[in-house]
Amino acid sequence: MQLYYYHAPEGNFGDDLNLWLWPQLVPGLFDKNDGSLLIGIGTLLNHRVPEQLRKIVLGAGVGYGPVPQIDDRWDILSVRGPLSAFALGLDEGFSITDPAVLIRTLGLPKEERRFDISFMPHHANAHRAPWRHYCQVASIRYIDPRSTITSVLKDIRQSRLVVTEAMHGAIVADALRIPWIPVRMYESINTFKWHDWCQSLGISYAPIKMATLIDRERSVAAKVRRRVGPAMFIAGLKKRLNDVSPFLSQESRLDEATERLLSKVEELRSTYLNHSLRS
Repeated sequence: MQLYYYHAPEGNFGDDLNLWLWPQLVPGLFDKNDGSLLIGIGTLLNHRVPEQLRKIVLGAGVGYGPVPQIDDRWDILSVRGPLSAFALGLDEGFSITDPAVLIRTLGLPKEERRFDISFMPHHANAHRAPWRHYCQVASIRYIDPRSTITSVLKDIRQSRLVVTEAMHGAIVADALRIPWIPVRMYESINTFKWHDWCQSLGISYAPIKMATLIDRERSVAAKVRRRVGPAMFIAGLKKRLNDVSPFLSQESRLDEATERLLSKVEELRSTYLNHSLRS
């Protein structure tokens, strides 16, 4: 079996979790290529999925491009949320939650909570402003979504609060019981997938909407931008953080979703790994 996921050129935490998570959950599943695809973490269910292959879906979602035509080459174990289930014409029972929450089942060692606030932009917006510099000035921990899985996970686990434009920053923080607050700095952010995941756990998606700093600064000289940019970001973010309460899903709801996903992982293992070993 092969993993099917989006390869961001500079790396992206949410997408890259696939290579890190699934081999730990189902060891040996990817040792042999039998011409089938596992479609797990990501907004992947669209017209770009290869037609000729067997496709096993465990937790992926709809949100970019036309939905695929589901036929007998698809084995859908679960999708990310109720909006994805509806878009695909599936019963809502196929909606569980994003499989990245299964990170909580791996027994990661506890980390000291060293950072009061951490900030994580969407990977596509990480280059659009000097976020690391802004965060350093504000004594906020900057989490680069393009960094390694190990690095991002460590930063999240060492945070008391994660402020994130990246959805998987919120998903992993929530799974590890770290409060989080969503922000939306650019109109390019896909709100459908956020609503899809949030509804799967009974959360309302209500991001802090911040003006696009980099667009405001285009007409400002470089020296002034270096001084004004951090001040605008710090003042705007900290003021808004005082006006909202952090998010965290209900433990019982998360536990239920985790157990349901684990049963799907076991189904994946028994159907495809055991079949591969027999053949």
